[in-house]
Amino acid sequence: MTAAYELRRAGYKVQVLEYNARPGGRNWTVRGGDTYIELGGARQVCRFDDGQYLNPGPWRIPYHHYAVLHYCRLLGVALEPFVQLNHNAYLHKPDAFGGARQRLREIKADYSGGVAELLAKATTRARSTTTSPNRTARSCSKLCANSAASTATSAIAPARQRQHFAAMHGRPAAASRRVPRMASR
Repeated sequence: MTAAYELRRAGYKVQVLEYNARPGGRNWTVRGGDTYIELGGARQVCRFDDGQYLNPGPWRIPYHHYAVLHYCRLLGVALEPFVQLNHNAYLHKPDAFGGARQRLREIKADYSGGVAELLAKATTRARSTTTSPNRTARSCSKLCANSAASTATSAIAPARQRQHFAAMHGRPAAASRRVPRMASR
């Protein structure tokens, strides 16, 4: 379809051959009242209510498919946001959580809270212990590297990270590098 569109814009006469009674190939939307006849001849009629539909072909366009998104904008195709994460979904594994299913939001909250708790305990312990600065630096670096995926750690700004490591290693935080202000005239 794209090739036919571009060739036609360039002045060529184009004929598109399509097996189905509708254009679009795999791109297809089924609405209430639509009829579909399968290859074997079985006929199906969609009985959706008004406003309901199903896209049995491709049902999402990844953000990096720039050309497809360009043609959607160019041709005025309405797009809807596609959210692929459901925090209410259940996760289940027979040998985890005593075999009971758990909601994703609960597991994520427990994980994030657990990592934050471990980080807090490690920093408190590192401040109160009299171990060598090198050992403290190694344990802090290891803990922070292991929990880098956590929101709690990855959200720390670089200046805050310097303060964090300075406090962990018993050294004063690096002086901030301020640019002198220009005198107003």
